Amino acid sequence: MVDLLFSLPLWVLAVVLNTWLMGFALLSLWALRRWLLPRLRINTDVEDARFQGILVAGLAGFVAMVLFVIIALDRPFRGAMAIPADSYQLVYDQLMKR
Repeated sequence: MVDLLFSLPLWVLAVVLNTWLMGFALLSLWALRRWLLPRLRINTDVEDARFQGILVAGLAGFVAMVLFVIIALDRPFRGAMAIPADSYQLVYDQLMKR
């Protein structure tokens, strides 16, 4: 599963993570407001629901972007953001081969 994530282009990975996390967060918020809050007899206002949904979606987007950066930078020598080996080869040739 992780190899499948690493094989995706970075923009697709960002879209997938954002969609998955925002969808999960908004679905959880809907379930909370639908089943848990009425049983606890907590009054929910429409204005609060919209504001809370916006905050949850924003937080989910932020977490998705953090996960995207972690996955994108996890393997620095592969993919679109790869670091070339030229600089390491230069240091190796100058310092190690004396």
